[in-house]
Amino acid sequence: MKRVQLSGAQKRKRAKENEQKNLSVVAKTGKLLTDFFLQTAEKDDPDQNQCQSSETASESNLSPSSETGSVGARPDFHDDVAHDEVPQPGPSSTTRCVNAFELSKEFRELTKDEMNKAKDPGLWDEFYGDDVTYWVACGPSECQHHNGPFDKSCRNCISGKPKRYCSQKIFFGIKANGEHYKREWLLYSPSKGSVYCFVCKLFAPKGSTHFARNEGFSDWRNTAVIDNHEKSTTHRDAMLTYLTRKQGLGLTQPLEKQIEEEYNCWENVLRRVVAVICTLAERGLAFRGKVEKFGSLNNGNYLGLLELISQFDPFLAAHISRYGNAGKGNPSYLSKTICEELIELMAKKVHSVIIDKINVSGYFSLSVDSTPDLSHVDQLSIVLRYLQVG
Repeated sequence: MKRVQLSGAQKRKRAKENEQKNLSVVAKTGKLLTDFFLQTAEKDDPDQNQCQSSETASESNLSPSSETGSVGARPDFHDDVAHDEVPQPGPSSTTRCVNAFELSKEFRELTKDEMNKAKDPGLWDEFYGDDVTYWVACGPSECQHHNGPFDKSCRNCISGKPKRYCSQKIFFGIKANGEHYKREWLLYSPSKGSVYCFVCKLFAPKGSTHFARNEGFSDWRNTAVIDNHEKSTTHRDAMLTYLTRKQGLGLTQPLEKQIEEEYNCWENVLRRVVAVICTLAERGLAFRGKVEKFGSLNNGNYLGLLELISQFDPFLAAHISRYGNAGKGNPSYLSKTICEELIELMAKKVHSVIIDKINVSGYFSLSVDSTPDLSHVDQLSIVLRYLQVG
């Protein structure tokens, strides 16, 4: 099944619909929480419990189909309070209403801004590009919840059979050689009591598997489904996509590798060229000759030193044979233009270093003199002497 990429307008429309749906759910949740806390406050009030004791005694003989009988049939309810124990007064109804409102407000803010970045996979909605990038960088370790608690995972089976819960066994698999391994991709939701597949939630086509849907997987009687899902093509494709994204690889990976190799190649060429320029400049030797071609005896010291190094450097030899006499319009970093630009940059660097040292020393002397050259043009020379600290 090919995954359809939504346009920007469709994504914004769907996000707006999801936001409105979540806000309506939050409004109903806030009302239910308020009613629940009000009822709890009334139950915790000792005066009200004393007034309702007669009504409770009269309603105890009702049939199981009544509302009171349903509450009394809850499996997690235990009447362990002694008759002579005096119940302690709890928080007031006003305080509980405020707490319910604050909880509803916090849930509403999470639903609007941080739902897809919550550590509970049961709260996740449809993922977009930024959400996928976030979880690829974080990984599944922050939202696994392999240690429970699993109280929300209770599922009713056929009448007469015990209820089923999620256990830590499903988070471990067994290889063909009997070795146990941990299923890092399997996530548990404390709010919904279901398990999800991390990689399928990110990259699998929508609705292709139960482990990527909003309700998740919770059929604890058929845990073999987890093994089948792990071997399915959908899960393997999603896992391959996740590992590729995790390693920083993608569709542009071959192009990025080519760019990096070319960058390293030109960097190595520049290192050798700069070393030759520094050697000639330190000794005050001429750079250029009568002929600016490799292989000529009159090509000057600059090209001559490059040829000398190439006899012992296969990299530079290959570069000269490919770009040495290519002519204008072909970058080689061996031409007189590049050489003069590098000399100018190095001169500016030397000037800046000298000025910084003079500013630090504080004491210096200046000597200026000029003399005409063969073309009767004055050449000005400036000599600076300074006191070096340390």
